[in-house]
Amino acid sequence: MTTAVQVSNLLAQAQALVSKSWEHGVFCETLIEVMNPELSIFAPNEVDPFPDGEIPKLGKGDIEKCAALKWASSNEVGMRQSVELGPAELVKRRRGDDAAGDPASLGIPALLIGTFNHDYHTAACRQANLLLTRVPRTSKGAISHRYDVAEAWSDFVYMVPPFLAYLSVSTGEIDYLNTALTQIHLYRDELRISEGQHAGQWRHIIGPQNQDKGAWASGCGWAAMGMARVLATVMKWRTTRDWKDEQAQLKGYILELLNGALASPRDPAKMLLRNYLNDETYSGEAAGTALLAATAYRMAVLVPDYFGPDGFGGKYLAWADDGRIAVEKCIDENGLVAPVVNPLRHLQREPLDGGSPEGQCFAALMFAAYSDYLAQFKRQ
Repeated sequence: MTTAVQVSNLLAQAQALVSKSWEHGVFCETLIEVMNPELSIFAPNEVDPFPDGEIPKLGKGDIEKCAALKWASSNEVGMRQSVELGPAELVKRRRGDDAAGDPASLGIPALLIGTFNHDYHTAACRQANLLLTRVPRTSKGAISHRYDVAEAWSDFVYMVPPFLAYLSVSTGEIDYLNTALTQIHLYRDELRISEGQHAGQWRHIIGPQNQDKGAWASGCGWAAMGMARVLATVMKWRTTRDWKDEQAQLKGYILELLNGALASPRDPAKMLLRNYLNDETYSGEAAGTALLAATAYRMAVLVPDYFGPDGFGGKYLAWADDGRIAVEKCIDENGLVAPVVNPLRHLQREPLDGGSPEGQCFAALMFAAYSDYLAQFKRQ
């Protein structure tokens, strides 16, 4: 079993590799889930992530002691500069950065910091307003993941809906959560493969510039875990915990993606899921494998009747265990995970041997989810 030192090494490698807005966002979320689970939407059952129906109120000392929030407000991320200068994005857009959805991945850290420094809350609201009013939409109404053209990317579902759902709790305005749920539904309509061997999986990108109709493993993981984060918000916020229809819909969507992953043969070389599911021209890689396994562990705690040890014969947990064991074997003594997909060249046939920010974070997220699963079911 992976040790605390090994997870620490994973995070150290991730910190050395992150540079883009979405990388900072997933790194901060990873730090929260690993180091401050009481602040996570996946907080242990005895911890209410929304005390008195609100997000946790933090003081200056709380923020300085929280690695994720300290990192989010550091010069390395650039969010502090955006908060002070007032652009609409949480992180100022750089040349060649055309992703409208990625800065929203820092929205939850901004809202948590914003309970002490209201400027961060204001900046998070500006980010939401940009997405809701100024970003293009597809013909079906899905908010584009890109600024310049209307494109649906599976990555978006991890970046934007969890932020909008959390913003609802922060502001008490239910419309943000309703928008998050609507956007998930629209993204499923845009990306879901409805028939054939890929049924239930999601295409990576639909749009005029970057179209990619393949079932990218990391993209399916982004979508599945993003929906799990929204589901946890709906289940745990006292305003929405009785929204059974919405919860059932999200469970069904996540079930589709996990079933699609379960039906995809692993690369026998390392027993990892292939970079594109069901496409034997691609090698196995650890990033997508880890994030999908992490989702299965999170769902085992959230919805034990479906995904727990007794749900469907425990098949989802057995599958997640196989993925976790395979990923563990891909981590070297310095905490570097390989082979992993090149996140900037996702169609690249050859995986990276030098690690990636996502691969590092996804592995750490998987171990955090597995640890929480063990704690919930008291399995050693």
